[in-house]
Amino acid sequence: MEPMQQEVAIPHFRKSFSRRILMLSGSLSLLSGLMVAGVVLWVRLNSLETSRRAIASTTAGQLAAQSAHAILSMDDVFIAEALDAATADPRAGGIALYSADGRLVLSRHRRGPALPPVLPAGARIDAPPSSHRAGGYEDFEVPVAIVRPSAELVAQGVPVSRLDTTKRPVGRLVLRVKTSAGMEDLRAMMGFPLVLGGCVFLAGLVLAFLGTKRVVRPFRRILRGVENFRAGDLGARIQLDSKDELGHIADSFNRLARDLSARMDELKQWKDRLEGEVLSQTEEIQSTSRFLQELISPFEKEGEISWTELLRLLCESSESVGGVLFARATDGQFVRIASYPAGGPPPALTPRSFDSECLEVEPGPGDAVSAGTVPMTIRHFNLRNPDGLGGQLILQCPKECRHQHYLKQVIPALTITLSNARAFVSVRELVAMLEKQNDVLSLQKKELEDQKNELERASRLKSQFVANMSHELRIPLNAIIGYSEMLSSGLYGPVNGEQTSSLQAIEESGRNLLNLINTILDHSRLEADRMPVYAEKIEDLRKVVRETVSRNQSITREREYEIEVVVPPTPIMCISDSGKIQQILVNLVSNAVKFTETGHVRVRLEPRGDQLELTVEDSGCGIPESEFENIFAEFHQIDGSATRAAGGTGLGLAVSRKLAHLIGGTLTVASEMGKGSTFTLRLPRRIAAAEATADSII
Repeated sequence: MEPMQQEVAIPHFRKSFSRRILMLSGSLSLLSGLMVAGVVLWVRLNSLETSRRAIASTTAGQLAAQSAHAILSMDDVFIAEALDAATADPRAGGIALYSADGRLVLSRHRRGPALPPVLPAGARIDAPPSSHRAGGYEDFEVPVAIVRPSAELVAQGVPVSRLDTTKRPVGRLVLRVKTSAGMEDLRAMMGFPLVLGGCVFLAGLVLAFLGTKRVVRPFRRILRGVENFRAGDLGARIQLDSKDELGHIADSFNRLARDLSARMDELKQWKDRLEGEVLSQTEEIQSTSRFLQELISPFEKEGEISWTELLRLLCESSESVGGVLFARATDGQFVRIASYPAGGPPPALTPRSFDSECLEVEPGPGDAVSAGTVPMTIRHFNLRNPDGLGGQLILQCPKECRHQHYLKQVIPALTITLSNARAFVSVRELVAMLEKQNDVLSLQKKELEDQKNELERASRLKSQFVANMSHELRIPLNAIIGYSEMLSSGLYGPVNGEQTSSLQAIEESGRNLLNLINTILDHSRLEADRMPVYAEKIEDLRKVVRETVSRNQSITREREYEIEVVVPPTPIMCISDSGKIQQILVNLVSNAVKFTETGHVRVRLEPRGDQLELTVEDSGCGIPESEFENIFAEFHQIDGSATRAAGGTGLGLAVSRKLAHLIGGTLTVASEMGKGSTFTLRLPRRIAAAEATADSII
């Protein structure tokens, strides 16, 4: 690949590497200048302090020597002149001269705190020279002493130079000097350090600028080479003669660029080769596409597959001069479904049994179709599907076939198409059969709908008939019951005991018949979903239970017991349909009395949270567990002598359970053979609004 010669501009960075180095170097130069100026200033201040202390100590010593004889002679004028001369220095704060007993002889005060009138307690006048600081000032204390030779030795004429003299302290001098340097001293000393620091800073800036250019130049070369390479110039290289890390980076980049250029050349060669192969296979792919389209199009159009046309296309695409397509029947025999050419296949193109995918057979004399001088061979292809061998394709094609890849692609597709064709035929036959069955089912559905309509019409007629008959029967029954009551009460004259018994039997039979008619009528209403529910406020459900049981105590006159009622001591208020509750209770009590010859029948009312539980317990014959649900079915009665003796229609419990569901409750049974039964009615304290048909709740 030819390298591109176009030079790429280096991008401008707002925070460039050179600027950062320059800023860092400038900061270091400024810091170095400040440090040099500070060190020089500190040295000069220390020198000034040392000089000040030496001058103050020397001055104090000289004043002490001058003041010794003045103290003894009490020459105040001399002492005052000496002190005035000492305090003339602007750094002097004051001076004081103390006698041997520590009292102030004379002092001068210029600035700062005044010296004390006496020496501090414990201070000795013969103590060696010392100094101490306090409040920004330093006090220099020096003893004032004189030398006095022995009088006897002087009288004997001994020279003074040879005498052993001793110093005798006669007082103490205190010189107070300001410790901190004044502004004038600072101004005088700061000039040189500042100039020196500025020179160091400028020299650092110059060196930083020169060093930055030298450091950044290799980076710019590396950046220029990378940018050129990124822009597409694969021949770009970094020209950097350096043995450090930057030189190593440049060498690594150059090696990477050379390797990448070589790879790009290889890729170009591979690209040219692949393009040639793609072009050579385009015709084969197009042939495969046409063949697959021929396989798919019949299914898309829901038409028949032209196997002859498919075989022709396959033979022409694979340069075969003849071919036969066989399908395997359910009995294992091969059935020819297509052949090419139209004149018929050679005798050698017959199915063979083999286990591999392809079998190549040399044609015998007279088997080959004329193909010029091209050597031919016969290839058998097994068409296997998941269920086994589905068929066989036999082609007579050149030995040096250039379309092996094409055949490997189309043979699996042909196998799937053959399997799909079989499935398609099966599905079509199944669809035809289902359509016939659907017609039969549609006819049966219409007949069932007609029967349903007839049954609904018959049910409506039955309900209407039952309602009419119930109405017509209840009128004469009520008259019979009423006349029986009036006759038995003696309204039309006295009756004897036999007549009274007969009248009571007539009344009881009439009432039983009336209850039966009412039960049948209620059942019809419940089936037609025309039974209304009236929600009312029941102040005390205990009263309703007692009154209902009391009205039906007469049914136990042939028994040796009475119906017991067990209720809680406090009133129970609820909102429900009182009539439905009484009707359910009457049915349950009547059943209990029917099947309880001796023993007891007990009605119990108990609150259970937000529900109420009303139970009817008896000690009768009991109910088998297998009949617990059956007894609530319409017209169902348990087989047995007790049931036959009690009679009934088998509607009471069915109507009671439906009434319980109607008012939002449940009705269940628990029983044990020979020990009795317990029917439990569970009701909500407040009937649901959706279950009530009244316009309002009282």
